Amino acid sequence: EKNYELMLDSLKSTLREKYDINPKRISKAYIVYINLTISGPKNKSTETYYYFPVNIDGNWYLANASGGFN
Repeated sequence: EKNYELMLDSLKSTLREKYDINPKRISKAYIVYINLTISGPKNKSTETYYYFPVNIDGNWYLANASGGFN
């Protein structure tokens, strides 16, 4: 089980380091996870991706798990 609060704290830290965004400017942040399943005649594979909708100064942005913006 993931510790989502820790993931959000890590995201805020990463945004500060990469983009000099003060965590106080982030008013809301969520974690969205997507399960992507690809199946064929012989195999089936599922991957989970995490994205973070982040509200910075009243505007919403979509960050990935490594703190990059999409």
